[in-house]
Amino acid sequence: MDVLLVDGYNIIHAWPQLRSLVNLVGLDAARDKLIEIMGDYRGVSGERIIVVFDAYHTQRIGYTKEKRFGVELVYTRRGETADHYIERLISEINPRDVGLIRVATSDSTEQTVIMGRGGIRVSAQELLGYVQQAIHRRERIARQQQGVKPNTLENSLPADVREKLLQMIREGNKR
Repeated sequence: MDVLLVDGYNIIHAWPQLRSLVNLVGLDAARDKLIEIMGDYRGVSGERIIVVFDAYHTQRIGYTKEKRFGVELVYTRRGETADHYIERLISEINPRDVGLIRVATSDSTEQTVIMGRGGIRVSAQELLGYVQQAIHRRERIARQQQGVKPNTLENSLPADVREKLLQMIREGNKR
């Protein structure tokens, strides 16, 4: 299974929709929206997604992990950046256990380190494009399926055979 590591705050500040949300409502709302978007994307892509939020300037002693919308969330410990956590995680992941390892960040220094460790860099704008494509693909499939009849025995029978069977059922119910 492919893995997508996301530098959470980097993406929040790079995507106009989330940056506006930070300014209007606050960072917590933007973080929640990013998690929701990544959960939606995960549902289409099938990737294992890990979003990392750093606690570099907070008083958080240890790191914490949780899962929402199928997305793994990591909050680093005090003094640790998301970049350092992601770099360490890439080094710890056995390439034989996963497919591609992609890292979404627009930090150019981090992108260089990622590629040096065998990961594939994805800029914030590229990730936004992937997310938008996945949502459009899901919506197109949903529209196509609206007109499709369920795959049942009744729907697969020719009309004359279906009518004869229904007639037999009605006659059997009258007895």
